[in-house]
Amino acid sequence: MYKKLCVPVIPDAWEKFLESAELLKTAPTRTIMRITCMKEINMDTPEKFTFLVEKMLPDLVECKAYAWMGHSRQRLSNDNAPDYSEVMEFAQKLGGATGYEIYFPSLTILH
Repeated sequence: MYKKLCVPVIPDAWEKFLESAELLKTAPTRTIMRITCMKEINMDTPEKFTFLVEKMLPDLVECKAYAWMGHSRQRLSNDNAPDYSEVMEFAQKLGGATGYEIYFPSLTILH
């Protein structure tokens, strides 16, 4: 999945990413792992991200929706953009697999 999505130009990019991920858990600051959720690409089994969460031990895991815009429109379609409920379902499954809690299940805008 990594090579398909990121199209790395260095042959050992995944290995270097994993080395960097290992360092994250020792960073002397708050850390966040961001997952861009893309339908039919990486949302079918949230549990596959468990090993990365365990390797990085971030303070927060942000699950966000892919937006069909920019250069990505050449590789993906608008059908790959999940709605809020799909991202929440993904986050809940990932939280269940990792022990992380949902922190902001909805956003309220106050005037």
